[in-house]
Amino acid sequence: MESITLICFFNLIDSYKRQGTVEVKKRQFEQSKDLYDRIKLGILYIETGDVRRGVNILDDICATEPDLIITHALKQYLKEVTSN
Repeated sequence: MESITLICFFNLIDSYKRQGTVEVKKRQFEQSKDLYDRIKLGILYIETGDVRRGVNILDDICATEPDLIITHALKQYLKEVTSN
């Protein structure tokens, strides 16, 4: 089961898609050093077809931030994405 926090990230990504702001958000998050912006960027890449780039970002976050509450859910998400 995905964590509530990860579900919130997916809801944000869905709202960016509906608003047509995906490319703007990608550029914004690419410039950011904020960890949560990096998570959103990784998910955005995966959900818009740039799976390898998104997986690399999220995998790096999992490796460098193993104690975050969301890390386990990110690992599960990465497993799902890479097993398809």
